[in-house]
Amino acid sequence: MVADGVVYAETRWAPHQHTGAGLSLDQAVQAVQDGLEEGVAAAEAAGRRIVVGQLLCYLRHLDPTDDLVEIALARRDTGVLGLDLAGPEDGFPASRFRTQFETARAAGLRVTIHAGEADGPASIADALDCGAERIGHGVRLLEDVTGDQLGPVAQRVHRDQICLEVCPSSNLQTGIADDITAHPVGPLHRHGFAVALSSDNRLMSRTRTSREMLLTAQTFSWTLADLEQVVLTGLGNGFAATPQRQALRDEVVLPAFRAVRGADEDA
Repeated sequence: MVADGVVYAETRWAPHQHTGAGLSLDQAVQAVQDGLEEGVAAAEAAGRRIVVGQLLCYLRHLDPTDDLVEIALARRDTGVLGLDLAGPEDGFPASRFRTQFETARAAGLRVTIHAGEADGPASIADALDCGAERIGHGVRLLEDVTGDQLGPVAQRVHRDQICLEVCPSSNLQTGIADDITAHPVGPLHRHGFAVALSSDNRLMSRTRTSREMLLTAQTFSWTLADLEQVVLTGLGNGFAATPQRQALRDEVVLPAFRAVRGADEDA
């Protein structure tokens, strides 16, 4: 991520998939944290800067349990930033995990939920009703938009500026559109929804965040101001402590965009 220019990241993964060889859930979380801290230290030694934390994912097709909430609460000051819900969306509503997410939110834990990719706007509404502060993907929200008219779910997302964590290449692999020109991210951004761009699974999608930014900007004729807005939307909706994200905004992100503008003007 550092090599790609990323300065803020939330690594999301499903601990329940990492216990097959004898690790406990907590040991698996610690192993990931050890790796992240090693990477941050290596970046710092090379004069680079990144803030990174974990999002622990429940999986929709598994039975709801309280274990990840408990681990996240115990580790929220040592690397865990919040909870997520991933896995097969169609047929496995987020509301199955409503109790776990309500417990998390009541305790001050942050919550994002994958929705609106394999299922439509109703799935997004269900995720929001479960306490989601952001929506993973959310691209089928466009089905609730007709021309300039926003349907009830789209109105809710737009009014509250719920951040949509859009991953264009990954979405194409799951059949959201035939090609990038038909991807919903262009219209969603144009309608004023809060959009952030990411790579999703870098290995499976054979991509990186900078590539997703470039691909989207070229396809939809985004300006530098559009890209800056999307980057700041992602950073502003992050779950790490506000002072950490504010420092990155003021000391890294905004100066980088100013430098690019200056280079363009000089050219």
